[in-house]
Amino acid sequence: MSNKKVKAKRGEAGSEGAGASAFRLALTDALRVLDDPALIMTRAAELLARHLGANQAGVGEMDETGQDVTVRNAWTDGSLPSILGTWNLDSFGPEMVRDMRNGTLIAIPDLSQDPRTMSPEIQRGYDGAGIRAMVDLGLRRDGHMVAILFVHHSSPRDWTRKEVALVAEAGERLWAAVERARAERALRASEERMRYALEAVEGIVYDFDLRTRTVLRGGRLREITGFPAGEVPSDADWWSRLVHPDDVAHLQAASRETFAAGRELVQCEYRVRHRDGRWIDVVDRSRIVYEGGEPVRIVGSTIDITARKATERALRDSEASFRTLADAVPNLVWTMDADGATQWFNGRWFSYTGQAPDQALHGGLREAEHPEDAAQIDALWGDARARGEPFEAELRFRRHDGTHRWFVARIEPRRGPDGRIGGWVGTATDIHDRREAALALERSEASVRLRLNTVPTMIWTTDADGGGDFYNDRWYEFIGLPEGATDGEGWSDVIHPEDRDRVWPIWRRALATGEPYEVEYRLRHHAGGHRWVLGRALPLRDEAGAIQSWVGTATDIHDMMEARQALSESRAEIARARDGLEARVAERTAELREAHDRLAAEMARREGVQAALAQSQKLEALGSLTSGVAHDFNNVIAAIAGGFSVIARRTEDPRILDVASHGAEAATRGAALVRQLLSFARQQALEPTSIDLRAMLRDAEPLLLRSVGEKVALRLDLPPDLPPVRADAALLETALINLAVNARDAMPSGGTLTLSARACPPGEAGRPPELDDRDALALSVSDTGTGMSPDVAERALEPFFTTKGPGHGTGLGLAMVHGFARQSGGALRLDTREGAGTKITLFLPGAVAPAIPLAEPEVPPPPVRPADILLVDDDGPVRAVTAAQLSDQGHRVVEASGGPEARAALAQGDFDLVLTDVVMPGEDGVAVAAAARADRPDRPVLFMTGHADHARLEGEAVLDKPFSPAALAHAVAALLPPADEEDLDQLAARLRSDRLRSLLAQWRAARGKGHLPRFGTIELSSLAGPDEVAVIEVDGTGPSLRLREARPPPSGPRSLRALTALGAGSAGEAACRRCAESGRPVHEYARVARREGDADTFERLLLPWSTDGSGVDRLTGVVVLHGPSFQDRAIAS
Repeated sequence: MSNKKVKAKRGEAGSEGAGASAFRLALTDALRVLDDPALIMTRAAELLARHLGANQAGVGEMDETGQDVTVRNAWTDGSLPSILGTWNLDSFGPEMVRDMRNGTLIAIPDLSQDPRTMSPEIQRGYDGAGIRAMVDLGLRRDGHMVAILFVHHSSPRDWTRKEVALVAEAGERLWAAVERARAERALRASEERMRYALEAVEGIVYDFDLRTRTVLRGGRLREITGFPAGEVPSDADWWSRLVHPDDVAHLQAASRETFAAGRELVQCEYRVRHRDGRWIDVVDRSRIVYEGGEPVRIVGSTIDITARKATERALRDSEASFRTLADAVPNLVWTMDADGATQWFNGRWFSYTGQAPDQALHGGLREAEHPEDAAQIDALWGDARARGEPFEAELRFRRHDGTHRWFVARIEPRRGPDGRIGGWVGTATDIHDRREAALALERSEASVRLRLNTVPTMIWTTDADGGGDFYNDRWYEFIGLPEGATDGEGWSDVIHPEDRDRVWPIWRRALATGEPYEVEYRLRHHAGGHRWVLGRALPLRDEAGAIQSWVGTATDIHDMMEARQALSESRAEIARARDGLEARVAERTAELREAHDRLAAEMARREGVQAALAQSQKLEALGSLTSGVAHDFNNVIAAIAGGFSVIARRTEDPRILDVASHGAEAATRGAALVRQLLSFARQQALEPTSIDLRAMLRDAEPLLLRSVGEKVALRLDLPPDLPPVRADAALLETALINLAVNARDAMPSGGTLTLSARACPPGEAGRPPELDDRDALALSVSDTGTGMSPDVAERALEPFFTTKGPGHGTGLGLAMVHGFARQSGGALRLDTREGAGTKITLFLPGAVAPAIPLAEPEVPPPPVRPADILLVDDDGPVRAVTAAQLSDQGHRVVEASGGPEARAALAQGDFDLVLTDVVMPGEDGVAVAAAARADRPDRPVLFMTGHADHARLEGEAVLDKPFSPAALAHAVAALLPPADEEDLDQLAARLRSDRLRSLLAQWRAARGKGHLPRFGTIELSSLAGPDEVAVIEVDGTGPSLRLREARPPPSGPRSLRALTALGAGSAGEAACRRCAESGRPVHEYARVARREGDADTFERLLLPWSTDGSGVDRLTGVVVLHGPSFQDRAIAS
């Protein structure tokens, strides 16, 4: 952007406020005085085009089909051809039409570059009209586009947001004025018709003697009825015979009601037959004379209102149209008679005020006004009525909820053809939000200006396009010019001419990129000449990040610049004087320093290498010992943990279950101890992932709080933009808990534990050299405890070193954390001082991939078909426990104690899976796997190992010892094909009962692919008879499955054990456990002997269900009994 263009934009922005205000005033004046819709549209378009500097503007109205727009009113400066005529919307393009119909304001700087108008067909149309830039606004009412406001320019131009907003405002205002003018014109026409009808009314005069039932008639009897007076009898019945039959009952009822109430005045409208046979409408107005409380005489007049009735019907239609229009506008609308009495309110008045119609027509306006506004409004309204001029004022109306909102009320007189006022039409537009926003903006701007004018710094602001809109008092005091002198072109004039070509490109780049603006330049000074200033500016952004404005400062640095120049010149002279001597001294000093640095570096390197070698040898020896011991420990723990798991699944005795639970927990602690040994020796196999530290520490906060106790306050200091870290999530959490427990023990009287994290970029001072040039994070755990003495701190990271008493620590905590950090590719730093607390910092490598969730819900293994599995392990207890677990899962297991037995078993049978230990005497697990795949290369093999080194097993399925039954089931399910439909088809074929086949079919239809059917998707009563289905709850949260009969039926066996008496022995409960653990239907068929020597049979089907899709937690069971004793009836299992 050139200097001139920037200046032009600044000039436009600087003058926009005053220009926009002048335009709004001119538009208000025009809309107030004009009552012709065509003139309103033409005049408003002209004002808008002239204000925007456009070449053409106008309004086109939609036809009834919504497809064609007709332009009858437009303004042009003559540079563009006329656009008057009818245009089909298809010529604008589908995207343009869609946006206009939605009411979206369309501002296009260059029609040839916008995707909506780039097609050749559309371009030819715009080129023919000479249009290169445009703003279009679809005007909508009741959800439909009724008109289009357009502004055209003959050359490309950038429409500012303020210009676009002004077009939207002008469009709504001019169309509201057009609708108002049309409504008022219709109202005037209706009132004129009514006046003519009323002027033509003349009537019949009569005197009816009720005692003699004679009537004297006069007036325009012949003109109204067609009967000459001489032909009309004096009896009352003659007139009654002329009344329309449909009106007789109404008149008689009105008479009875009037006489009974003793009213003197009465008026009735009805129809009578004219002499020529037609019906005419009349109105009777009469006075009743009473004597002694009895009516004796009726004196009144009858007026022909046939014409009036016709006029009223037309007026009602006109009024209906007006009221429909008034109800459609988003304003409060009412009408008043010439004296100012309200006659009608639109629906929005009642919905806003909550008033009833009678309440509104009798003082509703006054009641809704705010009491503080009443006096002023009365004075203004009285003056407007006296002058016969339009009324306009801002006031508050009370809403139905008791609150008041600001409105601008306008009341226009309705004049007849003679110029006299026949009534008034009032509208009120809600401006509360606009007024409150304006007041808030004024207060905010005033407050900001006040504060900005009190600071000793020059401050200025601009809009998003760089147009200056504020300079504080210090600015004008500095430059010595009056306020407003630097608006528009003036800003450039106060910058030194030699600096302008340098300053403007920097400012334009800041506007384009949004980066901070900073530049040194010379600015005009009130004392004459120019002084150096430092200019800075920052953008202010909205919630979406878009720049709304800029705030800048200008700081006087002239004295500093002169001092800098003087210092530079002085330094140059001194430098020239001492160059020779300093060069010689520097050369010799550099040689000595280089020699010293080389010597010190070599000494430090040797000391570091020796210390690292000693520690490495120590850890290597300990790691070798640990790794060897870990295998045996893991085998022992696997046998113990697995044995307790099998016991827990095969008993319901609470005492045995309690013992099994404690035993399993002890085995878990033993496994954790082995992992700690492997961790500090860096032998543990890691599973690093990308971790969100903020989320992890927030999730771990409850566990940390429980670990440190109530005396210790926990504080997390985690920046919101913390990048992810790459580490093993489980080991990282264990390391943090170890550090938290150590910190708790160092604060026996309580204190504060702080966990903080920060990014540690390459090159940062104090960064460990182990991190190389990788991105890293520093995770610190600080306490306010006793700290460590220097000798304790020196040994703190050694394995088995502890200052705690016997039974209170193993000395592996810090060693494990240190080993974890080093194995993760990071480092650990210890900062402690006796009596001043301890800070331990883990430096961990940053992650490239985004963080993944730390915790996923445990998913049960998918159901698989029972398989033939060869189990190979030289450890007898581990092998026995593993075989029991596999059998409980429904598999058939053949055991082998080593390679030779495994080869023999492979030669005799075809196994679906081989499960083998890795380290065994003689042939190891790798050799067994090779033998198993010799004749079947695709045979699945699952390796079990208590060693941490998995390097030999890369690409293989590995299960670390010790493992849980669930882990074993998952690992086996991952290698075996899932139970497929073929198995279920075979099961259906084995079922002997049609009832059970139907149940199995419903269960299969309810389940998803590879998922259990959800409990509740089938009505239980549909599975069998209403009392023949038992529901068994399955609890798998403990060390063993627990089964509970949740819905025993009223008939049949009452429990699982009762069912087993039917001939299945102890298999009933085992069948339920097998169904729950495998997630597959279980079917059993058995014979039951009777005393007579014959036998009956029973057939049982158990079906697994899930309430949430994550695992089996319900079973439904049905047993069908066959034979004379049972007559083939179904009972619940």
